[in-house]
Amino acid sequence: MAKVKHGLPTKDDVLKFIRSASHDLSKREVAKAFNIKGDLREPFKVLLKEIETDGLWKKNTRRDKKSDYKVAKQIETISGRKKTVIKCRVAEILSPTDYLLVPKELSDFDDPIILTFSTFPLQLGQTLMALIHRTKTGGFVAKAVKVFTENNAGYSIGVFQPRKNGGYVYPVSKKQKKEFYIAAYHTLKAAEGDIVKVEILDQDSTGNQAKVLAILGNVYQPKGLSLISILQHDLPNEFDHDAVLEAEKGTVPLLGNREDLRDYDLVTIDGEDARDFDDAVFAEPHENGWHIIVAIADVAHYVKPNSALDKEAFARGNSVYFPDRVLPMLPEKLSNDLCSLRPDQDRACMAVHILLDNQGKLIQYKFVRGLMRSKARLTYNEAQNILDGTLNSPLHAAIKNMYAVYEVLLENRHKRGALDIDLPEHQVMLDKQGNLEEIRIRSRLDSHKLIEEFMILANICAAKALESKQMPCLYRIHDTPTESRVQSLRDFLTFIKLIDKQKHLVTPGDFNHVIHQVKDTPQQIMVSEMVLRSQQQAQYSPSNHGHFGLGLTHYAHFTSPIRRYADLIVHRSLIKAFDLGDGALTDDQGSNLTSIANHITEREKEAETAEREVISRYLSLYMLETEQVHFTGRITSVTSFGIFVQVDETGITGMVPISSMPDFFIYNESAHELKGRSSGTVYKLGDRVDVELQDVNVLTGQIAFHLRTKRSSGPQKQPTVSVGPTSKPKKRR
Repeated sequence: MAKVKHGLPTKDDVLKFIRSASHDLSKREVAKAFNIKGDLREPFKVLLKEIETDGLWKKNTRRDKKSDYKVAKQIETISGRKKTVIKCRVAEILSPTDYLLVPKELSDFDDPIILTFSTFPLQLGQTLMALIHRTKTGGFVAKAVKVFTENNAGYSIGVFQPRKNGGYVYPVSKKQKKEFYIAAYHTLKAAEGDIVKVEILDQDSTGNQAKVLAILGNVYQPKGLSLISILQHDLPNEFDHDAVLEAEKGTVPLLGNREDLRDYDLVTIDGEDARDFDDAVFAEPHENGWHIIVAIADVAHYVKPNSALDKEAFARGNSVYFPDRVLPMLPEKLSNDLCSLRPDQDRACMAVHILLDNQGKLIQYKFVRGLMRSKARLTYNEAQNILDGTLNSPLHAAIKNMYAVYEVLLENRHKRGALDIDLPEHQVMLDKQGNLEEIRIRSRLDSHKLIEEFMILANICAAKALESKQMPCLYRIHDTPTESRVQSLRDFLTFIKLIDKQKHLVTPGDFNHVIHQVKDTPQQIMVSEMVLRSQQQAQYSPSNHGHFGLGLTHYAHFTSPIRRYADLIVHRSLIKAFDLGDGALTDDQGSNLTSIANHITEREKEAETAEREVISRYLSLYMLETEQVHFTGRITSVTSFGIFVQVDETGITGMVPISSMPDFFIYNESAHELKGRSSGTVYKLGDRVDVELQDVNVLTGQIAFHLRTKRSSGPQKQPTVSVGPTSKPKKRR
């Protein structure tokens, strides 16, 4: 074997040499070939390790090995096509053993690759070397060859369960499918149920190993379930000291140049569990129409650009709401005091006077800074009862006026064809100690819709005002659905015979027509969810693209600056546009709206994900603690790895894994169904099924069902519990 050039070779030099070799190589042979001596030995070892990590050669594990490494080569198949080892990334976790891969580098495999029955526990985004080959149907399947340790040397949040000689940490993330083994000398004396941060040490087909870095709390304590998401998503749980000091120095301003709104019957209307009250409303008849006031807490008065408070609010982006706590965007002195529009207390506000004609057409608007005094803190139920005449109140006339305006606004909403997707929302009820008491479906009254329409109207005015003044604005945009999503929805609706193939789905009204066809039928929730999935996600942008879902050409968030940084930016821009005093938008912020929009959009997504996860944990805890095990429900989703069933009583959804079903089932994606190969049994969207609770994982919020058969109609079987919940489960009777 000929010697090659002296000095430290490049990775390409080594690879060329390896590939030209006629046999497997030892480290000594490779080093000798490149004349590696003295100070070159250590950097050359690092280079060889990098090549091994990249999967371009692999360690020889044979006991009788004569060489250290085997060269990774392509392998011929019987069909003449090549199986190839390539580097892939986990793009989606389909089930605990099935993954969707995409190539990390340019290759002949442009389509997604399915990895099935992996013995390696993989995580989303993880890199691996996979043996790829094409199936008879034209797709690609893979076999995991190596999982890279460089991607596993990270961290995880989980719950510790002690065992003899150590313990296990069960990850709270659904992306991590296997527990971590913790040796006794790596536990940091963690106790049962402790929420811990671990460093991942190694991972192979037999499992994960890690060590505990910190004990962060305990899942059995009150607020344990939300603490998991706070830690998992690295959500800020404490305020910067300087920001708190600034907030404490704040005071309600004197009237000065502000408009005096204290004599108007402005009221706040919020949920019983609302934590902040940042908007108040008023309406009265006006010449051939209506005069409306929407007054919003003047956060810009207290949070000045580039202050410590401003930097903290920007970093957070928004408040995060959990059933047992709130992570506010602003310190409590502002969010629960100075910026909370409490009854009978003077509060600084940004307000908009709006004039509508009798048909609800916008005639005029005017933005002012004011001083207001709320006449009442009403709940939605109280406002509804006043409206219905079942609750006597001196505010009856004011509420009647607002309802009359709401009816006009609602009619206009229908005319412009705003999307009307009404899906059930879970409300988690806790007792005073923070223990789970009840799961409800949140009611949606006319009083909810009234406030929603008043807020939309104010947001429209803010966007139009800033555009007319050619001022910077953070618009709340919602783009039209992509053609691929619309086509997928059209295929589904055609399959269930709700529309024909030629049906146009272009405007929000088109989607509403589909939803209204199934109103008050068993298909309503299923169709509404499919329509929702076809939509784009709303986001913030300095460019006005309109809001498809609301059917609006102009829309910006103005009404919640206590909890959304976007609204604070809009307030500042309005202050600058109409010369309303201090706290105006700076030139620097105005020129950086794109980066601001991207940041707060990402923060919003992170918050929504965390909120959903905590709700899921509480729902799974409810299923664990309920005495019931047998349920009836409806199939709401069909996948290649199982079916999702929504329980009738609570609307809670769990999965029936395909591996638990009593046949080999074939997935028909276009028909949204699974069909048993032997039995011919079909499970499709909308089917009603009886299920039995099989497994509950409170940490991840996952619920597993088992399809009930004639044999399972006897005594109730106690479900397994993957890890401990926040409170000890009741004994099942």
